[in-house]
Amino acid sequence: GRENGATLLAIQDDGVGLDLGAAQSSGGQGLHNMQERAKGLGAEIEISSPEGQGALVRLRIPVGD
Repeated sequence: GRENGATLLAIQDDGVGLDLGAAQSSGGQGLHNMQERAKGLGAEIEISSPEGQGALVRLRIPVGD
């Protein structure tokens, strides 16, 4: 969708979720790479995963006029 000059993308699943703290400290690069790629686009990324409620990734990418 679009909101205030930005394209919004949300991806959600209904799995068991993930422990974001453990994922970031495990040595894996997946979440870090997603954050760096978003930053490179000038975008904002939000990753949330309430315990037992799946995961939600929201990306807000600014677009020009």
